[in-house]
Amino acid sequence: VLVQVGAAGVSAVDTMFGEMTLTAGTDSLVLDDFLYPLPPIPVGGTVTQVVGILALRQMASKLEPRSGADVMQGPPTLSTFGPALSYVRVGTTGVPTFPAGSELEVVLSGPAQGNTDVTIASSSGSLVVAGGKVTVLSGMTTATVLVDGVSPNTDVTLTATLGSTVMTAHVRVLGAAETPTAVTLSPMTAAVAPNGAVTLTATLDIPAAAGGTSVALAVNPQAAGTLNPATAVVVAADTLSATFTYTDASGANATVTATLGGSSSSTMITVSTGASHLVLNEIDYDQVNTDNAEYVEIYNPTPAAISLNNVALVLINGANNQAYPTATSTIDLSPAGSIPALGYLVIAGANIAVQPPALKLDPGWTTDQVQNGSPDGIALVNTATNTLIDALSYEGSITMAEVPGIANPVSLVEGTVLSNAIVDTNTVVGALCRSPNGKDTDNANADWKLCTTLTPGAANP
Repeated sequence: VLVQVGAAGVSAVDTMFGEMTLTAGTDSLVLDDFLYPLPPIPVGGTVTQVVGILALRQMASKLEPRSGADVMQGPPTLSTFGPALSYVRVGTTGVPTFPAGSELEVVLSGPAQGNTDVTIASSSGSLVVAGGKVTVLSGMTTATVLVDGVSPNTDVTLTATLGSTVMTAHVRVLGAAETPTAVTLSPMTAAVAPNGAVTLTATLDIPAAAGGTSVALAVNPQAAGTLNPATAVVVAADTLSATFTYTDASGANATVTATLGGSSSSTMITVSTGASHLVLNEIDYDQVNTDNAEYVEIYNPTPAAISLNNVALVLINGANNQAYPTATSTIDLSPAGSIPALGYLVIAGANIAVQPPALKLDPGWTTDQVQNGSPDGIALVNTATNTLIDALSYEGSITMAEVPGIANPVSLVEGTVLSNAIVDTNTVVGALCRSPNGKDTDNANADWKLCTTLTPGAANP
């Protein structure tokens, strides 16, 4: 049975589950993507008509469109106009602003219904917008603004108007040979493991001129570590920044300095030995489609090998605070021997490949071995002393976990519980990971993030 609803506004968007809520007056209905990926309609956007199958899913009535033809949107509005600041040079005509990849553009709330003009006014004759407008072609959502650089100006305001929506952005008109004079190095402080590496960014005050801008690099003390490139990094023409890496070579703290003319900026590098014990380092508990490639990575952040005798991994069900009722929920790690200094052990099934020298232990995991949260948890346990080595509670708090062998309930939350925004989902490839790699300040929300690059048996990004 197909159900049709008329004009409604989008009152809420749930990107995690691919849903949006339509509201007309006091009535609301969830629009779901079970059969068809929904078009991106922001809060405040409208539809003129939606047709779909009405289903009861997760105790809620949801309308399931079957194709794009089932969702008719109202006229799109101006969604964004940006970036907030971009650049153009004097003497160029009919060109996009720069840096490349951040050109000034308009974005509509939905596909244009016929060619759609967005009027753009300039606050100064120093910058002229080609035609005084930009046209978003029918069916498209974005268009790049083309401009003429007439004379140098540090701040020209452009105003975009579509219907009743008005937005502004700023453009700096650079002289034809104007060059940057200052550099900023970021981050201001960074930590690396012994022999570890960190990426630093040198950012100019204005985009580099033709041919690029060279920024000198130095390390103090010189023997502390190495830079790549070694002595200077080149910021490409019409871009603002360039990255380079620092690699520890001595275990000593260091200062990295970037210099451009009379301007310099520094980053303090601290060599961190991390925790003095094994840590849970990366966890992929939810894959796109079938959960058949789950894994838990354990890292040894110390300078010496750590034996896995009397060490076990325990999976905790947040619904009852107990270990899962499965044979592979409590895993003896001793068959893996020991984890070498700065080494990894990955607990995973046959679908996960781990490159040496990392270790792998296959407990016979196949499908749906690690639960997907709300909440659930993982405990790394010393079975000789019946104490926690490390723990993580994800998608909520588990503070009264009944871990086999430990007499009293224990908390799997270190410091502040992991934010509900940091979750592994079945819509995006990713895993929970410590960042930087091996970081353990006993504060879960500060130590963990979602990594969209999977690195079982290797350092986290």
